[in-house]
Amino acid sequence: QILQDYRVPSVGDVLKFAVPAIGVWLCVPLLSMIDTSTVGSLAGTTELAALNPAIAVINYTSKLMSFLFSGTTAMMAAALTADRQDQKQSATTASSAKLPKTAKTLVGVLQISSWVGAGLGVAVLVFARQLLSAIIGGGGTVDPAIMTAAMKYVMIRAVGYPAAAVCGSAQVACLAQGDVKMPLYATVVAAVSNLVLDLALIRNPHMWIGGAAGAAWATTAAQYLAAGWAVRWLMSPNTKQQSSPNSETTKTATSTTKGFLSGRMLSTDLFKLPTKKIFKGFTPFVIPVSTTQAGRASACATIDHVVSSSLNTASMAANQILCSVYYGLVPIAESLSLAAQSFVPGITERDVDSSSGNVPPDVVRKEQSFAMNRLLKNFGKAAGMCGLVLAAVMGTLPLYSGIFTTDAAVRNIVTAVVPLMFITSLKHGLFCSSEGILLGQKDLKFLGTQYGVYTFVVPYILLQLKKAALAGSSRVSLVSVWQVFLGYDIFRTILMMGRIAWLERKRKSASSY
Repeated sequence: QILQDYRVPSVGDVLKFAVPAIGVWLCVPLLSMIDTSTVGSLAGTTELAALNPAIAVINYTSKLMSFLFSGTTAMMAAALTADRQDQKQSATTASSAKLPKTAKTLVGVLQISSWVGAGLGVAVLVFARQLLSAIIGGGGTVDPAIMTAAMKYVMIRAVGYPAAAVCGSAQVACLAQGDVKMPLYATVVAAVSNLVLDLALIRNPHMWIGGAAGAAWATTAAQYLAAGWAVRWLMSPNTKQQSSPNSETTKTATSTTKGFLSGRMLSTDLFKLPTKKIFKGFTPFVIPVSTTQAGRASACATIDHVVSSSLNTASMAANQILCSVYYGLVPIAESLSLAAQSFVPGITERDVDSSSGNVPPDVVRKEQSFAMNRLLKNFGKAAGMCGLVLAAVMGTLPLYSGIFTTDAAVRNIVTAVVPLMFITSLKHGLFCSSEGILLGQKDLKFLGTQYGVYTFVVPYILLQLKKAALAGSSRVSLVSVWQVFLGYDIFRTILMMGRIAWLERKRKSASSY
């Protein structure tokens, strides 16, 4: 039996946290998938092929904002804990009308997010051609029409980075307070508005309004609509909540963040610089999280480079369809990583020598080991369920690939690669859960070393395929490219799971003394 102050989340608890968290990671890839579907159906294969390198640039550069979401989760949790401790000492009700430290933190989070998003957006706008060239390659083998369409798409999407950063951070902050509705609402606002605008703009004949450019304008506008809705949700007065702060309803007041910043923030505050305390709070997350994301992105970026620089237009279009569906599914598993980062520290960071009252430290260590073992089993079950969902959607892609393109050659290539993507999707929940558990234990040296090696080794192997393809080999295809990725994906998952098992054996050995 576990000590009462060790709260081990059940499978249901994990899923209750993870499902709303999907909205945080889903927004950007979901909008990209909508663009892929509408452009492929309404603008043709060339414009669809242009999205392959263009969306790759957007997806990978937007990952550089991930430290905002990890930092927001940790800072909001710390602020909430501090406010609740203050409330216990003063014997006040835990109403969301109070929580002053949490409110100040949230304002600072939104401020730094707007500046980080703006800075990254300007960088992508300025270096759009260089970033695309890194994906496509400088060999001049790509159709100029593809490069032109890709350039327009990247430059327009870069304008939406501030909105993407603010909306994502707002979603994470609300989730940290127990608001499971707001993150999903914001994603729905973005997705619906993007689809409507895509249908309205893509067929326009103007070179800067129709085609891939029209899809980019639709996505950018959708991101600002979602960000504006999120800020309005936080700032609009919630009279029902605030009119009776001492009533029974306030016991679950943190289940909604609507109106949380009402009277505490002005719209113009969003453009002010955050305090030094906020800057310092995010600093520890910048390098570790960015390094991890860069390592994860290196293989996928190289795949896009190999496909765009050495395979034909049909393969580029097929790869874009596969990637858009896969990246649209990945956030379902990514949410398990965020859940693990939230639950694991409550067990592993307990001070066994001073936090247990009269309970001997060796007993606490045994309880800690037992609690961690239960948590791992529950995350394993949740990861299994997640993998089945992902694999089912990915495995049936040939049945609905017609919504992305009517080109038979493109659909045949998609069908050939799907079995590999099915296996990758099936085990992706285990991969994300394992990574989140290691991040929750702050095993940053292992993760950093691992991804540092992958950053060089995996691209090297993939580039050998490019070399062979450009030399005229007929054996190199999109299937062979994704075979390499599958081998890498299985290897890194097994390595992470082995690392977790080793840490648990080490923990059990320590508890036996």
